[in-house]
Amino acid sequence: MEAENKATIVGEVVKHTSARSKATCEISARGFSREDVDVNILTPSKVPASYSLSETEGGLFFVEFVPQEVGTYIMDVYAAGQKIPESPVFYKVYDSSLIRVTEAGNGVVGQPCQFRVDASQAGEGQLEISINDGEVPNHVQVLGGGRCLVHFTPEVAKPHTIDIKFNGEPINGCPFICRIADTSKVSVALHHLELFPVNEKASFQIHVDTADNAELAVSVAGPRSDLPVQVTGNIKSGFLAEFLPEEVGPYVISVEYNNVPVGGTPFTGKLSQNFFLEDCILFNFILTYAVIMYAPLHTHLCFPLPIQARPMMPPKFSYPPFHGEQLERPLILPSMPARLEKATSKLPYRQEGETFQRKCTHRAQQSLWLALFLWKE
Repeated sequence: MEAENKATIVGEVVKHTSARSKATCEISARGFSREDVDVNILTPSKVPASYSLSETEGGLFFVEFVPQEVGTYIMDVYAAGQKIPESPVFYKVYDSSLIRVTEAGNGVVGQPCQFRVDASQAGEGQLEISINDGEVPNHVQVLGGGRCLVHFTPEVAKPHTIDIKFNGEPINGCPFICRIADTSKVSVALHHLELFPVNEKASFQIHVDTADNAELAVSVAGPRSDLPVQVTGNIKSGFLAEFLPEEVGPYVISVEYNNVPVGGTPFTGKLSQNFFLEDCILFNFILTYAVIMYAPLHTHLCFPLPIQARPMMPPKFSYPPFHGEQLERPLILPSMPARLEKATSKLPYRQEGETFQRKCTHRAQQSLWLALFLWKE
């Protein structure tokens, strides 16, 4: 009779169940009636949980409840006022919707990619991560507190599918798509834009050596705001990007292929004021006046007259030896007359255009410096 009145738990006493899903427990209690079986369930916050208890044939009883809270639920089972030997039963409740995946962006062939998985609020469970159905190996770095960092290195320029499961359930947003681009197949010619004039259209070429379905994005950030960029062409003939700079200052050019910066970008080019013809004529007048007034005729002085306006390259001045000694500091006149630079190059320089020659004394050097001073002022 005692053997017939034995109550036991059917199945495991530690169970994993999802939040807001029905959790069950089967109890074998032959010889006991419904009134003899009692259940007490305690939530992770130590609050009694409601449940239902039903009896079937053969002395089997079923307990059902719906956990709402992530954590461990504890269920004690009693038969005729006595706790059965397998009691308590533990329910490890998890919530896969609380898992967060961040930094799962696009990547480049041959360069490591990574993304973070935060399961700190999801409860206990097993995390499974696969990329392209396991074809691409990945390495998981445990950060602690239910967080980890996943690394993988793509070898082919194609979309990579990231599947993440928690206790066998796909998490929200899965699968994640990581687009992989081969930026080595994209080339951009930007060196000619290191310095360019104002109010003139600037352009550069973009060549894409692939027929993959990818996104090409071009942007130009001016000194104050972004500029509209017109991109024309196709993959076969190449692309031409054009924009109109209207302010003096740095311009940052960005070219992205599948949201990945192309090699050599972002690129910073500078826009400077044009070197106006009127400024050249004024400087010639001051320089000529200084030489005539302050330089007697003895030593040979040779310098160029910048009679042509050059928008991008400022004129340069150099001198032959004074009494057998070479002047080691040629002067460079930038396009903005308020600044003067001293170069250290010893190489002589000759500029295209007319040349003014006059014999003068060693005071000619002082005269030239006077002219530059007046020009600066």
